[in-house]
Amino acid sequence: MAIPSCKQIATDKGRCAVHQREERPKEHNRTSTTRNNDIYNSTIRARKFKANPICEECLTYNVVSPTDIIDHVIEINDNPELAYCYSNLRALCHSCHNTKTAKAKKDRTKVKTVSASDLFKQLGI
Repeated sequence: MAIPSCKQIATDKGRCAVHQREERPKEHNRTSTTRNNDIYNSTIRARKFKANPICEECLTYNVVSPTDIIDHVIEINDNPELAYCYSNLRALCHSCHNTKTAKAKKDRTKVKTVSASDLFKQLGI
């Protein structure tokens, strides 16, 4: 597409020499993380969606809600080795996922207090 305010003659690909776009390298040099995410999204995640079309958390309360999100039971930050483990996945509706995530975030930021006697036990005193 030409630059409307430019008075130069467009020579190559509809642009003048001043306004030529830089050639972008093709994206065939993908990272292993991207490839792993593709594997997760195309196989493991799809398999879980197919096996559990109803929210697993809602089912425990005899409520039927469609699955929107495949969530990790043990968060990836806590144990990266379980990132692609099928048994670490749960099919959740949006509401249950938001509730679980908010609780996990609150637990993660909560200050942990230790009694003096527990501290001495940990130190071996």
